[in-house]
Amino acid sequence: MRYLMLALGLLLAQTIPAVAKTTEVVAVFRAPASKTDNGILRRVLSDDGRTEHFVLELRGTHRQMGYAHGYLLAEPITQLFGCLVGPDGLLDSPERYAALLEIARTRMRFAERYEQELTGILRGMRDRLGADRLRLEPLGRPLDGDDLKALQCVADWLPMMCSSFSA
Repeated sequence: MRYLMLALGLLLAQTIPAVAKTTEVVAVFRAPASKTDNGILRRVLSDDGRTEHFVLELRGTHRQMGYAHGYLLAEPITQLFGCLVGPDGLLDSPERYAALLEIARTRMRFAERYEQELTGILRGMRDRLGADRLRLEPLGRPLDGDDLKALQCVADWLPMMCSSFSA
């Protein structure tokens, strides 16, 4: 049976065309004291060229991985907040966002390693964009760690969105 499954796997691998036609490295981040790359951002195009995906590869401690994540994806992360908060966002008033932020602060618990990763993300974003650009413009204030927690959990809170489970 094991050999039959192996043979079937090899047959399928030869008959199904590869999904990724083009893969290119978009950006690499290496911490000054690190001997390896802590983050590599790749862009992958489908065979027909119509579908584009980004793949982020992270290495190191949780703080190092978070820093690389924030540094390499600072602009897209801030754009997500634009989709979340403000007149055109899912939460169209500062009061609605404040209510969800309070839930993140009081009810959500993150393991220490994930707190370190979120701290790293925020520092990487700040170093990439500068403190003056790391702002929640609809709210007129700087982005902070609680905002990252809220963004992480928002899909679980709003109706008609996805939910998550982690152990």
